[in-house]
Amino acid sequence: MIKSGFILINKPIKLSSQRVDSIIKKKYNLNKVGHLGTLDPLAEGLLVVAINDATKYFKYFENLSKKYILRLRLGATSKTLDNEGEITLAVDTNLMEKESYIDEILANFPRKYLQTPPIYSAIKVGGTPLYKYALKNEDVEIKKRPVEIYSLKRLSNIEYIDGSSYLDIELFVSKGFYVRSFAKELGDVLSIPAMAEEIKRVEVGKFNIDDSVSLDDEIKILDPTTYLDFKEIEIDDKLYKIIINGSKLDPKILNTKDDYVILKHESLKIAIYKFEKDKNIYRMDLLIKNENIIPN
Repeated sequence: MIKSGFILINKPIKLSSQRVDSIIKKKYNLNKVGHLGTLDPLAEGLLVVAINDATKYFKYFENLSKKYILRLRLGATSKTLDNEGEITLAVDTNLMEKESYIDEILANFPRKYLQTPPIYSAIKVGGTPLYKYALKNEDVEIKKRPVEIYSLKRLSNIEYIDGSSYLDIELFVSKGFYVRSFAKELGDVLSIPAMAEEIKRVEVGKFNIDDSVSLDDEIKILDPTTYLDFKEIEIDDKLYKIIINGSKLDPKILNTKDDYVILKHESLKIAIYKFEKDKNIYRMDLLIKNENIIPN
């Protein structure tokens, strides 16, 4: 019987992340399903899916970095900044002899900046997703958001196909980064229309696409706590009886002041405690329901 945990899915193109949730929920008759970091229907790759009680762990994974492989098209663009939209501008662009120049541009591309999300996205403004404004041709103010690029490099030679130049780029970026926006931004630097031809996500924090399965494969349920960088502390019987009632703890008892700790009893993970600095006290943040977690 499937209970709770994380599942790593290699999402195919054309399916929305929400559709993947629905398929898993129906297939395994689950009560609750959610995912970390939405992937556009055009994008494929790693989707971290939580089932049942494991959705409670999302708050510990809110700021995960992401790694993408972008198939970039230089010489054309669309309203959606990818090949799902109708091409709005195309210029014959052959950059096969300009690889060193492209490398220089990538090396000098800003690492921290304010990025404008694409109008065709699910970000809400006034309670309405941006793409709905776009579909109605309504004007809407899109606020820029701080993003960071941790690493950026060209993975392939440049190919010239039917008037456009194509190359693969690896991007290791912060939460909230839009690869489609980056494609446009790089084109702006080059003064060339640009768009995302293909997007593949290969990493989400410590989660890697190599450990993922397809929707048709047998799923492997992972224990979310194994992916947390929280200090683990073994407690005795006396303290165990205290914490299962949700009691607060003096940090002197635990001999630490880490933001979060995982308390274990007889090697079994029991609870996650959070340190409240203003009160100098640890309080229970999450009771780990071990009967609902299937470890690796």
